[in-house]
Amino acid sequence: MISTYLPQRRPSVPIASLLGLTITAEVALSYGAESFAPNLLCDLALIAVYVAASERRYNAMLAAAGLACGLAAYGAMLLPLAIGLAINRRVRPRMLLVTPLFACITIIALGTPSLAASWIGLWSATPEPAMTGLLAALALGSLAWLTATLSARPLMPDMLTAAALTCGICYALVMPGVSMAIPLALALVHRDRRISLLTGFAALTAAAGLPIPATLTLAVALGLVMKPLIGPAANDNPVLARA
Repeated sequence: MISTYLPQRRPSVPIASLLGLTITAEVALSYGAESFAPNLLCDLALIAVYVAASERRYNAMLAAAGLACGLAAYGAMLLPLAIGLAINRRVRPRMLLVTPLFACITIIALGTPSLAASWIGLWSATPEPAMTGLLAALALGSLAWLTATLSARPLMPDMLTAAALTCGICYALVMPGVSMAIPLALALVHRDRRISLLTGFAALTAAAGLPIPATLTLAVALGLVMKPLIGPAANDNPVLARA
């Protein structure tokens, strides 16, 4: 009976290890490049989004998501998680304006973020100009579907890492100019070692300039990590439930 009146325990997040892995990955992937400093700042903002989401500080989560969007072109990597959680937890609709507000303030203060070159994802594996429209439609549709899924499905505390990693890998697959530091760090703290190995191999092959193997390997990792987010049908139709 006493436990009913106690505040709910917040899940512990390996902040120190995640921070160290992210910085190490970003140094290894982009040190010496012009995009290193904004990428590192964007990575820190994305970690703030993940930590604020785990601690249920949704206003801070939306603010950090906007800051990340203004720091680098791939700063919207965890935006489906932030918006989906905000809708799922019934945050006041006006608070969703915090994200574009912080993004605009950051862009005005620091300038428009540039699109860095990357060797992973569909944009790198299929560089034909005729495919641009199809790739853009696929990117918008994938991120919209992911946002809708996270807004409709209740996320248990142990599913947050899988949800954030799903957003990171999906964004890396469908958007250009992505740094793999955050997906790699989240994969290394994930409990499934297969996902860690696949994501690490994808990052290595991308760093070696091999976009097609990197993209295919990352797609396999996405299929594994997103399984907990796709639940069975929520009705009594046996045919749909079996499917």
